[in-house]
Amino acid sequence: ATATAAAAILDGCGQAPCGYGPALVSNARSLLLMYDGNADRALADDATRKAIFQDHSVYVADNGYFDADTLDAIDDFYTNLPVGIMDNGVLGAGTPFATQTVRDAFRCGADDAPGKIISISPVSFNTFQEQLGDRMEDAFSGTTMSNKAVEESGVVRADGLLSVYRHEASHQIDRQLTARQNALKESIKSRCAEDDNWLRAGVSGGDANAFFQGAPQEIIASQWGNQ
Repeated sequence: ATATAAAAILDGCGQAPCGYGPALVSNARSLLLMYDGNADRALADDATRKAIFQDHSVYVADNGYFDADTLDAIDDFYTNLPVGIMDNGVLGAGTPFATQTVRDAFRCGADDAPGKIISISPVSFNTFQEQLGDRMEDAFSGTTMSNKAVEESGVVRADGLLSVYRHEASHQIDRQLTARQNALKESIKSRCAEDDNWLRAGVSGGDANAFFQGAPQEIIASQWGNQ
Protein backbone atom coordinates (compact mmCIF):
# COMPACT_ATOMS: atom_id res chain seq x y z
CA ALA A 1 0.00 0.00 0.00
CA THR A 2 2.82 2.42 0.83
CA ALA A 3 4.52 1.75 -2.49
CA THR A 4 1.26 2.14 -4.42
CA ALA A 5 0.46 5.47 -2.78
CA ALA A 6 3.99 6.72 -3.36
CA ALA A 7 3.86 5.68 -7.02
CA ALA A 8 0.57 7.54 -7.50
CA ILE A 9 2.01 10.70 -6.01
CA LEU A 10 5.19 10.48 -8.07
CA ASP A 11 3.17 9.93 -11.24
CA GLY A 12 1.06 13.05 -10.69
CA CYS A 13 3.67 15.52 -9.45
CA GLY A 14 6.59 16.85 -11.44
CA GLN A 15 9.67 18.78 -10.44
CA ALA A 16 8.45 22.14 -11.75
CA PRO A 17 6.95 24.61 -9.28
CA CYS A 18 4.63 26.21 -8.35
CA GLY A 19 2.95 24.45 -5.44
CA TYR A 20 3.55 21.65 -2.97
CA GLY A 21 3.95 18.97 -5.64
CA PRO A 22 7.77 18.86 -5.55
CA ALA A 23 7.72 18.74 -1.74
CA LEU A 24 5.25 15.84 -1.89
CA VAL A 25 7.53 14.03 -4.32
CA SER A 26 10.51 14.56 -2.03
CA ASN A 27 8.62 13.24 0.99
CA ALA A 28 7.37 10.25 -0.96
CA ARG A 29 10.96 9.44 -1.85
CA SER A 30 11.95 9.79 1.82
CA LEU A 31 9.21 7.40 2.90
CA LEU A 32 10.35 4.83 0.37
CA LEU A 33 13.98 5.25 1.49
CA MET A 34 12.88 4.69 5.07
CA TYR A 35 10.65 1.73 4.18
CA ASP A 36 13.04 -0.04 1.79
CA GLY A 37 16.36 0.83 3.41
CA ASN A 38 17.81 1.47 -0.04
CA ALA A 39 17.28 3.76 -3.03
CA ASP A 40 16.35 1.17 -5.64
CA ARG A 41 12.75 2.37 -5.92
CA ALA A 42 12.85 5.83 -4.36
CA LEU A 43 15.56 7.12 -6.70
CA ALA A 44 15.18 4.70 -9.59
CA ASP A 45 14.94 7.64 -12.00
CA ASP A 46 18.01 9.47 -10.64
CA ALA A 47 21.24 7.49 -10.88
CA THR A 48 23.51 10.15 -9.36
CA ARG A 49 21.47 10.88 -6.22
CA LYS A 50 20.77 7.17 -5.90
CA ALA A 51 24.51 6.45 -5.86
CA ILE A 52 25.10 9.12 -3.20
CA PHE A 53 22.44 7.54 -1.02
CA GLN A 54 23.66 3.99 -1.56
CA ASP A 55 27.28 4.93 -0.88
CA HIS A 56 26.83 7.43 1.96
CA SER A 57 23.26 7.10 3.35
CA VAL A 58 22.53 10.74 2.54
CA TYR A 59 19.40 11.79 0.65
CA VAL A 60 20.01 14.94 -1.39
CA ALA A 61 16.60 16.66 -1.34
CA ASP A 62 17.21 19.51 -3.78
CA ASN A 63 14.22 19.24 -6.14
CA GLY A 64 16.64 18.31 -8.91
CA TYR A 65 18.49 21.62 -8.55
CA PHE A 66 22.16 20.58 -8.25
CA ASP A 67 24.03 20.06 -11.51
CA ALA A 68 26.41 17.17 -12.25
CA ASP A 69 29.58 18.98 -11.15
CA THR A 70 28.00 19.98 -7.83
CA LEU A 71 26.77 16.45 -7.14
CA ASP A 72 30.24 15.08 -7.93
CA ALA A 73 31.77 17.52 -5.42
CA ILE A 74 29.20 16.50 -2.77
CA ASP A 75 29.98 12.84 -3.39
CA ASP A 76 33.72 13.53 -3.07
CA PHE A 77 33.13 15.38 0.20
CA TYR A 78 31.43 12.40 1.82
CA THR A 79 33.91 9.93 0.32
CA ASN A 80 36.84 11.75 1.92
CA LEU A 81 35.32 12.10 5.39
CA PRO A 82 36.87 9.81 8.03
CA VAL A 83 34.53 6.90 8.79
CA GLY A 84 34.15 7.87 12.46
CA ILE A 85 33.13 11.43 11.64
CA MET A 86 30.72 10.25 8.96
CA ASP A 87 29.07 7.50 11.01
CA ASN A 88 28.98 9.19 14.41
CA GLY A 89 28.81 12.81 13.29
CA VAL A 90 27.08 13.51 10.00
CA LEU A 91 24.79 10.51 10.20
CA GLY A 92 24.53 10.00 13.92
CA ALA A 93 24.60 6.59 15.56
CA GLY A 94 21.57 4.52 14.60
CA THR A 95 20.19 7.00 12.06
CA PRO A 96 18.92 5.19 8.92
CA PHE A 97 19.95 8.12 6.71
CA ALA A 98 20.54 11.86 6.75
CA THR A 99 18.74 14.39 4.55
CA GLN A 100 20.56 17.31 2.96
CA THR A 101 17.96 19.82 1.84
CA VAL A 102 17.94 22.86 -0.42
CA ARG A 103 14.78 24.51 0.87
CA ASP A 104 14.88 27.43 -1.54
CA ALA A 105 14.74 25.01 -4.49
CA PHE A 106 11.18 24.20 -3.38
CA ARG A 107 10.17 27.86 -2.99
CA CYS A 108 6.97 28.85 -4.78
CA GLY A 109 7.48 32.52 -5.62
CA ALA A 110 7.52 34.34 -2.30
CA ASP A 111 6.15 31.29 -0.49
CA ASP A 112 8.97 29.38 1.21
CA ALA A 113 6.65 27.03 3.14
CA PRO A 114 7.08 24.00 0.80
CA GLY A 115 10.79 23.81 1.59
CA LYS A 116 10.09 23.53 5.31
CA ILE A 117 8.31 20.18 5.09
CA ILE A 118 10.76 18.15 3.00
CA SER A 119 12.64 16.15 5.61
CA ILE A 120 11.44 13.23 7.72
CA SER A 121 14.81 11.78 8.76
CA PRO A 122 16.14 12.31 12.31
CA VAL A 123 19.25 14.07 10.97
CA SER A 124 18.78 16.87 8.45
CA PHE A 125 20.65 20.02 7.41
CA ASN A 126 20.02 22.73 4.85
CA THR A 127 22.35 24.35 2.32
CA PHE A 128 22.05 27.33 -0.02
CA GLN A 129 20.59 27.22 -3.51
CA GLU A 130 23.83 27.66 -5.42
CA GLN A 131 26.04 25.56 -7.64
CA LEU A 132 29.70 24.66 -7.45
CA GLY A 133 31.68 27.67 -8.67
CA ASP A 134 28.89 30.25 -8.19
CA ARG A 135 30.69 31.99 -5.33
CA MET A 136 34.12 31.95 -3.74
CA GLU A 137 35.13 32.45 -0.11
CA ASP A 138 38.25 33.15 1.92
CA ALA A 139 37.44 31.40 5.21
CA PHE A 140 40.81 32.51 6.61
CA SER A 141 40.17 36.27 6.39
CA GLY A 142 41.48 38.16 9.40
CA THR A 143 44.29 35.65 9.96
CA THR A 144 47.87 35.24 8.78
CA MET A 145 46.53 32.58 6.42
CA SER A 146 44.26 35.04 4.62
CA ASN A 147 44.55 34.92 0.86
CA LYS A 148 43.44 38.50 0.23
CA ALA A 149 46.38 39.18 -2.07
CA VAL A 150 45.74 36.17 -4.29
CA GLU A 151 41.99 36.76 -4.07
CA GLU A 152 42.52 40.18 -5.63
CA SER A 153 44.42 38.52 -8.47
CA GLY A 154 41.46 36.27 -9.20
CA VAL A 155 42.63 33.15 -7.37
CA VAL A 156 40.63 32.26 -4.28
CA ARG A 157 40.96 29.67 -1.55
CA ALA A 158 37.60 27.89 -1.40
CA ASP A 159 34.33 27.35 -3.20
CA GLY A 160 31.40 29.07 -1.47
CA LEU A 161 28.92 26.22 -1.88
CA LEU A 162 31.31 23.66 -0.42
CA SER A 163 32.14 25.98 2.49
CA VAL A 164 28.45 26.11 3.38
CA TYR A 165 28.11 22.38 2.82
CA ARG A 166 31.05 21.55 5.07
CA HIS A 167 29.79 24.04 7.67
CA GLU A 168 26.27 22.61 7.85
CA ALA A 169 27.48 19.00 7.81
CA SER A 170 29.87 19.83 10.64
CA HIS A 171 26.97 21.08 12.77
CA GLN A 172 25.78 17.48 12.95
CA ILE A 173 28.92 16.55 14.88
CA ASP A 174 27.82 18.70 17.84
CA ARG A 175 24.90 16.41 18.57
CA GLN A 176 27.28 13.46 18.96
CA LEU A 177 29.81 15.01 21.35
CA THR A 178 30.60 13.08 24.52
CA ALA A 179 30.70 14.78 27.92
CA ARG A 180 34.50 14.91 27.69
CA GLN A 181 34.36 16.54 24.25
CA ASN A 182 31.78 19.10 25.38
CA ALA A 183 34.01 19.94 28.34
CA LEU A 184 36.93 20.41 25.97
CA LYS A 185 34.88 22.78 23.82
CA GLU A 186 33.95 24.79 26.91
CA SER A 187 37.61 24.96 27.91
CA ILE A 188 38.45 26.39 24.49
CA LYS A 189 35.91 29.16 25.08
CA SER A 190 37.30 29.96 28.52
CA ARG A 191 40.86 30.23 27.19
CA CYS A 192 39.96 32.61 24.37
CA ALA A 193 39.66 36.33 25.02
CA GLU A 194 40.68 37.98 21.75
CA ASP A 195 39.67 37.69 18.12
CA ASP A 196 43.12 36.41 17.20
CA ASN A 197 42.64 33.42 19.50
CA TRP A 198 40.22 31.92 17.00
CA LEU A 199 41.24 30.23 13.76
CA ARG A 200 38.35 31.87 11.91
CA ALA A 201 39.16 35.33 13.19
CA GLY A 202 37.47 37.16 10.33
CA VAL A 203 33.97 35.88 11.09
CA SER A 204 31.21 38.34 12.03
CA GLY A 205 33.03 41.32 10.63
CA GLY A 206 36.18 40.52 12.60
CA ASP A 207 34.41 40.35 15.97
CA ALA A 208 35.23 36.65 16.28
CA ASN A 209 35.59 36.31 20.05
CA ALA A 210 32.18 37.80 20.82
CA PHE A 211 30.67 35.68 18.05
CA PHE A 212 32.02 32.34 19.29
CA GLN A 213 31.49 33.13 22.96
CA GLY A 214 27.84 33.87 22.21
CA ALA A 215 27.35 31.04 19.73
CA PRO A 216 29.50 28.07 20.83
CA GLN A 217 27.56 25.81 18.51
CA GLU A 218 29.44 27.54 15.68
CA ILE A 219 32.92 26.56 16.95
CA ILE A 220 33.20 23.17 15.27
CA ALA A 221 31.22 24.18 12.18
CA SER A 222 33.39 27.23 11.57
CA GLN A 223 36.83 25.95 12.51
CA TRP A 224 36.48 22.46 11.04
CA GLY A 225 33.80 23.07 8.41
CA ASN A 226 34.70 26.35 6.75
CA GLN A 227 38.43 25.86 7.07
